[in-house]
Amino acid sequence: MKEFDKEYRLLKEIVNDDYYQSFIVQKIKSLILPVIELLENGEKDIAIIQKT
Repeated sequence: MKEFDKEYRLLKEIVNDDYYQSFIVQKIKSLILPVIELLENGEKDIAIIQKT
C-alpha cells in the first residue's frame, strides 16, 4: 500500500462536531494510526491486521 497522505486530517468531520467529545476522537485516532502504519508497511495477513 502506498504511504498514507500525511496532510489528510483523520476524522475531520467528527473533530469539528461538538457532539463527539475530544477524548473519544483521540481514542479512535489512536486505534486507527497503528492500522495505517501496518498497512503502509505492506502487511496483508488479515489475522495480523485484525490483531492490531
